[in-house]
Order: sequence, then structure tokens, then C-alpha cells
Amino acid sequence: GMSAGGQFNYEFVAWKPERVIAFVVNKGGIYYSALLSHAARDVPGILFVGGKDLEFRTNTITGLFAVNRRGGALWALAEEPAAAHIVGRSKEVALMFFEDILPLRLGSPLKTLEEKDGFRGDLKAKTYQAAGTTPAPNYPSAWFPTERVAKAWQAMATEKPFEK
Repeated sequence: GMSAGGQFNYEFVAWKPERVIAFVVNKGGIYYSALLSHAARDVPGILFVGGKDLEFRTNTITGLFAVNRRGGALWALAEEPAAAHIVGRSKEVALMFFEDILPLRLGSPLKTLEEKDGFRGDLKAKTYQAAGTTPAPNYPSAWFPTERVAKAWQAMATEKPFEK
């Protein structure tokens, strides 16, 4: 889901959430839908922004994330500080995300996930903890399905190597 691919992914989740296991938005720029339906917000996702990308792109994606996360979306915002409008390290994080989310969601119908069962990332401190351990902060936080994905997010955000 890089650039226009991420825009398509987001809009497809808005249109047909029951057909999507998980999605990635990677540094896109133009979106038609803002606050998505409850069903769409239940689809796990990661929205990537580049620290060196154009400001309108990062502002748009950050805004979409914030309004939907406030509405309970099981989504993460992930900044890749040194990246402009490129795939970069987000590919590795996205692959880990999909590897971990597939067994959690596969079923007929798709299995639903609960926020309390995942991990919450503090976007300001670039730390994470189990979501069910403390109340959510009064500012947007990321949601991750597994600790492995949370660790990868933290490594990318702090520009450290990924754990193997």
C-alpha cells in the first residue's frame, strides 16, 4: 500500500471492511473518507508517514489516524523519521504486522480483536505497553496486535535495528 496503493487500501476498508483482514497505508496523500464506520475501525491497520515527506501528506495521514483512533480504531501511526516518500523500513514492519495478524483474524466470519488484548504505543515517548494494563492516555496512541509488532514500530520510530 505505498502512496496511491495506501490510499486505495484505506478507501477499500471504508467501502468493504468485512472483506479486509488488515491494511497498511504507506505515505499516501489524497483520501476521500475521514471518520470511517465502526466496522472499518475494527479492521487492524498501520498508517505510515515519513519524517521527511511532504507536510500535507503527513498531516493528512496523521489526521485520519487521530480521528479514527479516537473512535476506537485498532490502528497504529508509525513515523519513519529519515524517510521521505519512499517505502523504506516500513516494508519490514508491515510484513511483521501481516504475519502476526493473519492467524489472529482468519476465520469465517473474520475474527474480531479487542483493544485490551493488544499493545498500546505512546507516540510521544515512543514506548509501548500491554493495552489492558492502564487507561488510554488523553492523546492519540497507537494500537498493535502483538508485542513483536510493537517492538518493530518502536525500533523504526527510534531508528534502531529490528530484533531478529
